[in-house]
Amino acid sequence: MEPGNRTGQTLSSPRLSATLAAMPDRAGIIIHPFARFGLPPRTVLLTFDDGPNGAVTAHLLDVLHAAGVHAAFCVIGTRAAAQPELIRRLHAEGHLLVNHGMHHALWRTLFAATAAAEVDACNAVLARILGEPGYRARYYRPAGGLVTGGLLHVLRARGMRLLACSAFINDHLDGPATADRVTRNLLTRLQRDQGGVTVLHDGLQRLLRLGNPNRTWVPAAVQALITTLRADGYSFTTTLDG
Repeated sequence: MEPGNRTGQTLSSPRLSATLAAMPDRAGIIIHPFARFGLPPRTVLLTFDDGPNGAVTAHLLDVLHAAGVHAAFCVIGTRAAAQPELIRRLHAEGHLLVNHGMHHALWRTLFAATAAAEVDACNAVLARILGEPGYRARYYRPAGGLVTGGLLHVLRARGMRLLACSAFINDHLDGPATADRVTRNLLTRLQRDQGGVTVLHDGLQRLLRLGNPNRTWVPAAVQALITTLRADGYSFTTTLDG
């Protein structure tokens, strides 16, 4: 997911749903909707976009396993197809698999027909890898956070929900040299809001030629984030309301 609304606006799930439901196809695009999903105070859902990404995702899984934390992984269909062993490991270790589209292409979100093809193709890849015919991810996160009424119709027809977020700090622009700043900024956001749904990128599928493809720093940043938040009394979940 890239690039985002930087206003920090927070929408409750009912308000978000009502806003999006009123949007016609090909109109009213919202960039990066923000929502807390009714999480209890001091609760965090960690989400990771644009993977799987080889050794980076594997290292991140090691960090999460050692900490006893489950997270949501928003996977791109083409990358999942190329790295099925990581998808199977994510699933076996109890993480939430989120459909992030087959190709992570902004324009495919704009029209209902192309959005449906993106969603269905990624679900088909996941079903094949997991050996579960008819498998559908419960959640979808669109490329760039772009949402239309047509996309929402596609998701409702498949019994799927939009996975928005409340803490997006443009980490896709960062590399190892600025990893500490990312951790500090994310901690500040979560402590201000008393929790929320975060976004970090274990992989990177560039939009508009933006982003730093070096994601090797992400596992260590997540380890530091978990340690600090737990010491401050925060907990982690993959359970959302509704």
